Amino acid sequence: MVFWYLDRGKATTVNFAGVTSPVLVIGGECDRLVPPQVAAKTAARYQRGTCVEIHRSDHLVFCGEALPVTMGHIDDWIARNHVLAIA
Repeated sequence: MVFWYLDRGKATTVNFAGVTSPVLVIGGECDRLVPPQVAAKTAARYQRGTCVEIHRSDHLVFCGEALPVTMGHIDDWIARNHVLAIA
């Protein structure tokens, strides 16, 4: 997401239409590296994209007080989307 325009070989290009599985994008409300609107726009590009914003969190959504909140959102998303369901 950062400096994508420097990838002249397009090695990081994503075929958004080709991704049909659920996708979870997590962002921090106070993130100064990846603004929340970027996370939301990224999730919207996927057919089954979901964006979760961790309130009062910066970029480190997997650290400190944000960790249990983040993991709770991940657990809920996994359950709703049957990501680990056995066929």
